[in-house]
Amino acid sequence: MLSEIGSTFWSFSLDSPQRRIKLWWETDDYFRIYFKSGRNSIKAICRALKINNAKVLLPIYTCETVIQPFLEEGWKVDFYRINKDLTVDDDFLKKKVESFKPSVVLFHGYFGFDTLISSLPLIKCLHDSGIVIIEDITQSLFSKHYIEFADYYIGSLRKFLAIPDGGVLISKTKLSISDVMPAGKETFAVAQKAFEEKNEYMGSEIKDPKLKDKFREHYRELNCLIAKNDALREISCESKIIWDSCDIERICVKRFENYEFLNEFLKDISGVDKIISSSMKAIAPLYMPVYVKNNRLALQEYLAANCVYCPVIWPMPNQIQNMDNVTKYMYEHMLCLPIDQRYGCEEMKKIIGLLRVYDFDGRK
Repeated sequence: MLSEIGSTFWSFSLDSPQRRIKLWWETDDYFRIYFKSGRNSIKAICRALKINNAKVLLPIYTCETVIQPFLEEGWKVDFYRINKDLTVDDDFLKKKVESFKPSVVLFHGYFGFDTLISSLPLIKCLHDSGIVIIEDITQSLFSKHYIEFADYYIGSLRKFLAIPDGGVLISKTKLSISDVMPAGKETFAVAQKAFEEKNEYMGSEIKDPKLKDKFREHYRELNCLIAKNDALREISCESKIIWDSCDIERICVKRFENYEFLNEFLKDISGVDKIISSSMKAIAPLYMPVYVKNNRLALQEYLAANCVYCPVIWPMPNQIQNMDNVTKYMYEHMLCLPIDQRYGCEEMKKIIGLLRVYDFDGRK
């Protein structure tokens, strides 16, 4: 069993053979442009659309990095509500479309699950009315469900494996994006340091806190380089090699198995509520998201003290000023349990064991 569960990826290779398995969006039916980040992909599609009515509706449960590129490109942004189970509030979306009159609506499939399936008839109506539909597939890169009639798909490649940088813009028609700069060499150099230092740390019996501080600083530096979104840049050659050789089948199988394990035993944990009850067919989950009934921070700190690192996806974006009680609850109570391909049954048993002995009632 690994000594730590969660946190940043570190294991990568530039020597693995190119994979034969293609994802649905990697087939000849689609055109793809690879950028350094998902944020770059959003900026690129904003520039490619050339729409006078530059107004976009986004899900209110989203990441600040989805909102900011639209604002930077001069778009007006508004939000539609998401239900507690991460499905779309269809009635609210209809009313918001009527009042805001967007030219673009963006959708998320949350955590790899098909959270959009019940809203497909409405989304199709919006599309048929002339509204441009964009699906952010960042959290469902390896899942097989998607909005088949969407106009564009955007995604970040960095959530599922150790890859220095990477974002993708996908469409059924060929796009011409101008002013795309070559990848900077600094990104891979910093990522390589971070990955190698963390690999050394994870492989050592006695954990050196100075080495941990060192690789964490390099990860912060890497994230700052990725976050600089002033110009469109190509994905680095090294990242494209890593992406084209990643073991998709293993990634999907391990994530499925780990999710199923937690899904089975979480029903006995009274302090957390499972969020998604969708069918697991053709799903490669990103995390196991749960709602912590009381004091999420206390549980997060307890798990971290026992070397299980559970992220909050996402912190509340500064751009969202007014929100309903359901949205507020989602931002304040959701926590994500790691289930990725680095782990197996023993790591999942550790997570369940820690949750079973945790005093939820004493941590209000």
